[in-house]
Amino acid sequence: MMTRESDLLTRYDRRIRWSFGAIVLILMIIVSGVAISLSSLLSQKQDNRLSGAIATILGESISRVSFSGKYHARLFVEEMKSRVPDLEFISVETSEGMILAHSDPTRDDTLITDPVDNDLRRQSIQSGTMITQERIHGGIAVKEVIMPYRSGIGAEVIGVVRIGINFNEARKEQRINIYRLLILIAILTILAIWGIHILSRRFGYTVRTLAMQLQGILNHAPLAIAITDKEGRVPASSVIYNDTFGHPAKDVTQRQLLEEYLSEAVIKDLAETDRIVFESGMSREREMVVDIHGESRVWNISKFPIAKDEEGRATLICTFIHDVSEQKRAEEQLRIFMESVENSSDAVGMSTPEGKHYYQNQAFNELFGPIGENPPETVYVDPAVGHEVFRAIMAGGQWTGEAQMYARDRRILDILLRAYANKDKSGRITTLVGIHTDISERKQAEEKRRELEDKLQRSEKMEALGTLAGGVAHDLNNTLGIIVGYSELLSSGIDKSSPLQSKVANIMKGGERAAAIVQDLLTLARRGVQTRSVVNINDIIRNFLKTPEYERILSYNPRMQVNADLPTDILNIMGSPIHLHKTVMNLLSNASEAMPHGGSLNIKTSNQYLDKAISGYDYVREGEYVVFSISDTGDGISPDNIRHIFEPFYTKKAMGRSGTGLGLAVVWGTVKDHDGYIDVQSEEGKGTTFNLYFPVTREEISVDNISLSLPDYKGKGESVLVVDDVKEQRDLASEMLSRLSYSVSSFSSGEEAVEYLKTNSVDILILDMIMDPGMDGLDTYKEIIKLYPGQKAIIVSGYSETDRVREAQSLGAGTYVKKPYVMERLGLAVRKELDRK
Repeated sequence: MMTRESDLLTRYDRRIRWSFGAIVLILMIIVSGVAISLSSLLSQKQDNRLSGAIATILGESISRVSFSGKYHARLFVEEMKSRVPDLEFISVETSEGMILAHSDPTRDDTLITDPVDNDLRRQSIQSGTMITQERIHGGIAVKEVIMPYRSGIGAEVIGVVRIGINFNEARKEQRINIYRLLILIAILTILAIWGIHILSRRFGYTVRTLAMQLQGILNHAPLAIAITDKEGRVPASSVIYNDTFGHPAKDVTQRQLLEEYLSEAVIKDLAETDRIVFESGMSREREMVVDIHGESRVWNISKFPIAKDEEGRATLICTFIHDVSEQKRAEEQLRIFMESVENSSDAVGMSTPEGKHYYQNQAFNELFGPIGENPPETVYVDPAVGHEVFRAIMAGGQWTGEAQMYARDRRILDILLRAYANKDKSGRITTLVGIHTDISERKQAEEKRRELEDKLQRSEKMEALGTLAGGVAHDLNNTLGIIVGYSELLSSGIDKSSPLQSKVANIMKGGERAAAIVQDLLTLARRGVQTRSVVNINDIIRNFLKTPEYERILSYNPRMQVNADLPTDILNIMGSPIHLHKTVMNLLSNASEAMPHGGSLNIKTSNQYLDKAISGYDYVREGEYVVFSISDTGDGISPDNIRHIFEPFYTKKAMGRSGTGLGLAVVWGTVKDHDGYIDVQSEEGKGTTFNLYFPVTREEISVDNISLSLPDYKGKGESVLVVDDVKEQRDLASEMLSRLSYSVSSFSSGEEAVEYLKTNSVDILILDMIMDPGMDGLDTYKEIIKLYPGQKAIIVSGYSETDRVREAQSLGAGTYVKKPYVMERLGLAVRKELDRK
């Protein structure tokens, strides 16, 4: 397009040069013609003057000569030829046309036959004047002069003298001059055209250059450009304009061009803007939304005058139409992106390749604040990591990973960092970007989750082992119940002085020791705490320090020093003295064995209120606690072993010293049965501290009557129904109650008992809670109270008190009695329930 327009401009220049050349040529031709004409006239006048002069000379000569005869006439001719060299010929003729004398002697005495010559002769004779005429004589142009001559007394015209003056050389010279003039004119014309060309090239260069530059702009501008005049015509437009609206024809106005593509409102708006620019001579710029080619576009329109008349009024205006739709869309996308970045919870920072930050979003400012000129040294906890990050991204790569950084308050944060470099098209790094995600809370939560999973795993393992231990304890209880029960019955039937009495007593003591082991198993199963009372942990500790068990512990480690710090203001707790006693024993034994070569064992109690939960080995909830602490200066526990210390049968202790062999597992079960928590802190080579948290109670300790006599729990012949799936247990309970003066019936299942009671009634039921198969104690009691609402009952079991036991009690059952059966405990419970109103 540009080449075509350039050729067009060249043709315009050529036309201008040829037009000026033609004008010059015409002027030269006119001047030449005038010059030639004037030259011819001048030459003719000169010829005429010359002819006249010659004629005058001849006339004077003729007047002195008498042409009375041929002789004189021929002398005259000879004389004139010698006097006037330019004479081509001369002749003396009579009025009849006879040549008397001629410069060509061959023509003497000849008669003129040429009619023209005769006619001219007659005219001269008749007029008596000289006649001149140009003629060709012998192929030569001559000026012919015919003069009459007179003779005689009357001076009558008797003939003529005809002379021919040779102007051939003059004519030749004249033609040469004309040729010279024409050549000069041609040269001048060429020089004029060349001069005009040079001048046009020189003085029109700026205009031509501007025109070519303008055309280049119109051809290659990335926007629609139109130049319009006051009539609305478009003398020039850009390629983009033509592609958008079509190429404007010569007489088509811009309005006509736009009508096919734009709405009437937009066209009027544009026309009004044109009017304002033409009238004010000032530029206007605006943004418009238009519908064109079936889509909505955003145009940035600029209009400004580019030509003015002598009065300063705009005659041409230029319009720039820049389609900024994509730019607007990109700006909107950039705005949304930057708004997203600014509101992102991730801390985003951007810096130059030299490390100078020029953008930080809100999260970045809140997290890090000002970071200084050298981030690797000021932000990173480990500067080596910071330098590694910068080396990676400055090499054109990226770095992703976790790093520890300082917060603006100098806290150490765990940061997930994604850093990379942005490059321009040439591959040069322009921006360094860092996206920082604070994962401190997440890592803490993950650590806490791992701890909770470990605790849950330990708890589930303890629960599983406890379930196993509980099952074993239940079966052992049934066996021990028979041994202890019948030993008690045997002792009551033997004379006090009998030597068998001591043997029976040993059987009972062995059974009681076995029962203690069962109790440990039940504690492990968290089924061991039968009853709770208000106790003070200091009393439990002091009482233990007076026992043989404590003396035995000291005997194994005589170099151990025991220190007890037991403040007098320690609050009370709800607990089982027996289980708490065993907990103290196990912890002291464990601490002693941790110091085989002696050391310090410190016992301490304190009141502590937690306003927020703490997470150590165990998760301790907020609340008010009595804290029982035992610490030693032994070897400590390794991190691998501390995870397993409360697991049953996991021990590093010497076999045979811990009584039941269940050690810390029993402690764990006891604390959990008391709704408490355990925290363990240990460092290898320095020792271990156990902190036991027990919930506080505001109740006071009551004094129970310890000594009871047989009449206090003896029966009065009331009817008792014993329901137990184990025959030996059923028979033992029946015999004990019979000895206490009760009328006893027994069944092995709940179904049999319900069937019996459909036709019979009893004063009280003894229901074993666990019976298999068939109905258990709760289901049996539910069926019986349908028959006898308010039926009194005692619940017995080898397990600790359960939810089903408590549900039975809520339905009306009385005291819960734990196996193995003891006559006093069983009789007291039955008596108490029967006496209850």
